[in-house]
Amino acid sequence: MLVVAPAFRGQGLGRALVQQALAKAPAATWVLRAGRSGASEFFARMGFAPSAIAMERTRST
Repeated sequence: MLVVAPAFRGQGLGRALVQQALAKAPAATWVLRAGRSGASEFFARMGFAPSAIAMERTRST
């Protein structure tokens, strides 16, 4: 889970954290949830693409 507080967004903190995580496991396949407004665009700029293989069953509460 990666979340940057609104007051600190736009400073490159999230990008730096994601880049560090990706660098630690370059051969890994990364699956993420990008439901927050703007998250899909953020991750797309970092090379992520929509997945056709993920499935989800949400909690009832």
